[in-house]
Amino acid sequence: MRINTAVRTAAVCAIPAIFAATAARAGSFPFDASLFPSPDSLLTDDMKNAFTKTVGLTTDFRPMEPATPLGTWIGLDFGIEVTVSKVPSDLAASLDKIGMSGLNIPILPALRAQAHKGITKNIDIGFGGIYYKGAGKIPQLKLIGASLKIALYNPDQGPTIALRGCYSISKIMIVSTTNYSAQLLASRKMDFADPYIGIGFQYITGIIKVELPIMGFTITAEGTGKAMAGSAFTGVQFTVPNLGLQLTLEGGYNSGGAHGLGMKIGMGF
Repeated sequence: MRINTAVRTAAVCAIPAIFAATAARAGSFPFDASLFPSPDSLLTDDMKNAFTKTVGLTTDFRPMEPATPLGTWIGLDFGIEVTVSKVPSDLAASLDKIGMSGLNIPILPALRAQAHKGITKNIDIGFGGIYYKGAGKIPQLKLIGASLKIALYNPDQGPTIALRGCYSISKIMIVSTTNYSAQLLASRKMDFADPYIGIGFQYITGIIKVELPIMGFTITAEGTGKAMAGSAFTGVQFTVPNLGLQLTLEGGYNSGGAHGLGMKIGMGF
């Protein structure tokens, strides 16, 4: 019933655009199309913000690196990251309003390759991403991110404190997001492990674009959303001495509801 209602609403909202296409050939409208709502009205502010929040928070770039700088003697590590995040409850409420509660999912996984390099004694840069152009029923997927970390306090003995900024762009199906985050980190390096904790803040903007095939025409409904959230996380990076094998485990709390667990496997030199 709700799905049928959503389809009927979409058809009514699409009437002006459909007649705009036919009237372009005929030279005039058969009635005042401005009396009908825009297709964009299908996307309420709550829906746009919920989609932006969900995709932005669950696919943001997470370096999974301690505060300790890599240095410049090689100073390189790389690996594969896998993260599983809880889907914020806002998305389920928005899907339910348009009769699509059956599409609600509890978690979202994210996979990407990462590489980090020390460029000075106290500054590291990082990059990560995955891209799939889409084929058949599998949609396009793009997760790209970058980070800049500056060690503020890095003594020979004791904890290291650093600031880190991250930037990421994501595209999943109808949603494209841009995520900006700032983090404060502290870690304590040991021979075989480097445990760390951190807090952060995220600001996300998003574009939602839905194409509706109605009455032989394709009508586009488009809108923008935004979201903000705070985070706290902790993790530990294990390193096999002399071999460079690394395993990083990280868990985090997010005020937006996108709590996550992640793992990164790779090499460090």
